[in-house]
Amino acid sequence: MLRAIIIDDELNQRENLQIILENHCEGVKVIGQAENVIKGASLIGKLEADVVFLDVQMPGGTGFDLLENLESHSCKFVLVTAHKEYMQKAFKFSVFDYILKPVDIKEVKDTVQRLKAQTKTDSKSSSHGNKLVLPSSNGTQFIDKEQIICVKAEGSYAELTLRESTTILVSKNLKFVSEQLGEEHFMRVHRSYLANLYHVEELVRSEGGFLLMKDGIEVPISPDRREEIILRISTLLS
Repeated sequence: MLRAIIIDDELNQRENLQIILENHCEGVKVIGQAENVIKGASLIGKLEADVVFLDVQMPGGTGFDLLENLESHSCKFVLVTAHKEYMQKAFKFSVFDYILKPVDIKEVKDTVQRLKAQTKTDSKSSSHGNKLVLPSSNGTQFIDKEQIICVKAEGSYAELTLRESTTILVSKNLKFVSEQLGEEHFMRVHRSYLANLYHVEELVRSEGGFLLMKDGIEVPISPDRREEIILRISTLLS
């Protein structure tokens, strides 16, 4: 199931695109809508979307402003605009596709099919047994899952911290690594962090809250996930 967000200042455009995506494209769910870049950036941070359909011209900021200022994300972007002159600039931001308004059903369906194909291709760099197989700047890394203490988002990359404070930067984002790990003891404890709950030594409530991990590593947590973290750890240890 592809999880989608739509960002467009015109309500009728958002609703029309949602109808096309959910009624004419198999396996797509719109999980959020926003009418400007500020609310859109907030949605991207809170929800784990696979794709964002993004308008360009909006009051208070353009789609390019959002792309330029977004610190980290794990989704692909499709620009949806009435202005074909933005196409060259769009691909400088490595957007996945560019759809012109008025939106054509067939064009949206074609884009969704290519998104699914790309997602399937990405998944081939998956895990094998107790090893995680991921591309890095030096080649391919074969990582023992149980050695992973935490994973931090670094833009479109992810930094894995292993036992004895060894770090590895891989050329896949946090969402991808999270999907490949899969096991219930790896939890998204913060928008930018994934933690191995078996390596938690203490949950510290001061300074906004963080997990003290083995080897003295500190992992920040989102306050609204604190109780869920405690419950998950208790369940694992019971």
